[in-house]
Amino acid sequence: MATDEKNKDQPTQEENTNGEKIEDIVAEKARKLLVSSQICKQQRLNRIALYEALYNNDVPPRLRQMFNVIPPVFSGMIDSLLAQFNDEVKLKFTTKNPAQHLVVPKIQAHWETEKDTMTPNAMWNYKARTDRFNASLSGRGIFQEYAFNKPKYQNVLKVINYSDFHCEPLGGGLLDLHSFKGIEGCFRSEYELKNNSKYDQTQVEKLITDYPANESFATLETTYGTRFERWRALGLDVETNNFSAEKKYNLCDFILMHEGKQYNVVFEPCSGVWVYCKEWTEQNPFKSYATHEDDKNFWSKSYADDLYNIADAIIIMVNQELTNREKKNFNSRAFDKDMFTDVAKLDAAQYRPDALVPANTNGGTKRIAEGIYSFETAELKGTVDLVNWLSGYTGDKVGTDEMPPGAGKNKVAVQLAMQQKQSKRIGLRSDSFKECYAQLGTKYIENLALYMPAKVSVQLIGENGFVEEAELKRIEVKDVKDSIGITVISTSEQEQADAMKKDSRVKAIEMVAKNPTLTKFEKETIYRDVGQYTEDEIVFLLDTKGEISKKQIAHASQNIQDIFEGKQPDI
Repeated sequence: MATDEKNKDQPTQEENTNGEKIEDIVAEKARKLLVSSQICKQQRLNRIALYEALYNNDVPPRLRQMFNVIPPVFSGMIDSLLAQFNDEVKLKFTTKNPAQHLVVPKIQAHWETEKDTMTPNAMWNYKARTDRFNASLSGRGIFQEYAFNKPKYQNVLKVINYSDFHCEPLGGGLLDLHSFKGIEGCFRSEYELKNNSKYDQTQVEKLITDYPANESFATLETTYGTRFERWRALGLDVETNNFSAEKKYNLCDFILMHEGKQYNVVFEPCSGVWVYCKEWTEQNPFKSYATHEDDKNFWSKSYADDLYNIADAIIIMVNQELTNREKKNFNSRAFDKDMFTDVAKLDAAQYRPDALVPANTNGGTKRIAEGIYSFETAELKGTVDLVNWLSGYTGDKVGTDEMPPGAGKNKVAVQLAMQQKQSKRIGLRSDSFKECYAQLGTKYIENLALYMPAKVSVQLIGENGFVEEAELKRIEVKDVKDSIGITVISTSEQEQADAMKKDSRVKAIEMVAKNPTLTKFEKETIYRDVGQYTEDEIVFLLDTKGEISKKQIAHASQNIQDIFEGKQPDI
């Protein structure tokens, strides 16, 4: 991606047959695509803005309703969903042939270090949590991943908010098939633009001279629409305060297809002036997933779409109940002004004990009760039951419900059944997230092959359980980058699978140990079918003398491949 950190050479300006610069053509095309994307998704963003406001308890009071109490129904359901998906990010790089065992464990160790790094460019678990929140409201989680090596190698993972992301309106659910994709909100000051050799300085001077930057929120809000809804919902002033102490430009960073080639262009959206434009040859740096997949629609539905109307109805019912209770306690009355001439004493009698109120009964022809009339407020019945039913039914269907404890002998069976039901529901909505993270892992390996130093030091857990120092070389990554398998592991699911796998493995070992007369074939069958061991693991289990190691197998496999390719194998 065209980032400040990459510090690549300035693009060369090309011309088409009409004498127009290809950069100007691409930038103008990108600006039009930005407009079409914004128009397409604006109504959706307006809807999501309501979700953001309700999550932050910002609901305007309704007419003729005395209370505006916001029960945490919507935010509670969203948080319950996020808690169920709050697994630690865990990628597992897998080998497709034994020779890769020399390289893949080192890539795994390098990524483990990267993932747990608390620098802003990494923090994978934090970014996964914030992205899941965005996805719960919008239906879409979006990442950007790129790398650079000047002044030193860094892999950068960013969470992209739905308000900043743009793509082909009718491009469908798979982002890689879209003809364009990109982001806005890349803020750069004049100093940053002038002092970065990546940007075309002629274009930078044109932008600064012809289109001075504005630092106020009002201008930004005109461009961004609902971007600042989260700030407003929390009572923060985004109308009068400056965005920063210096003027900044809002730039867009797009990748788009033009005449059979992909280009990366950075441009200012209002003026259309570009500051960077170059042909793009790497993988798509944007990765996305949907909470509710739709093959025709990228901006698909979200969990918030299911929860908002229910939560809104519950809020209305609760406040109606509170309003009616207030009216019953302080209900309105009408009185006969000829009978009760001293209005102040009549009013004081409503809250003073043993108060005397003069009344004119017209010589006894009228009763006092005839002089006062109370306006009765109808009692709302069943509010609590209806609220509980709506909450429980919605939670059961969406997946925010808590599992019942069960009772008696069926307690364990009920718990297991509910766990399986909930696991299947969560698995349905987490598969897209896992596939997205597998794509991020693929992009991570590509970034290593392109930008990492010639070699880096990593720490591995050796076969004997000790930490070993090893070197990961860029040439090694280049050789295997297109053939490494990647799986995303759910820690909760992995714990269940590990427990079952542990039991089956212990059972297989016990079966073999109790029958010393078993043949090699019988042992292999038990280890494979009962213990679910892999073929490599079975080799180690049958090696009673401890003469085989994974490194030996990996080196042997590599030597065999070298011989097939006509190379001299290592001895």
